[in-house]
Amino acid sequence: MEIFKRVLACAERHNPPAAAHAQLSEVVSLYEE
Repeated sequence: MEIFKRVLACAERHNPPAAAHAQLSEVVSLYEE
């Protein structure tokens, strides 16, 4: 789960919350495949 925390923290630093959420959702979908 550490990877998800890192991705989320990075996304929040560089994007507004909505974009960060979309980016995280994309990463989650990749892991679920």
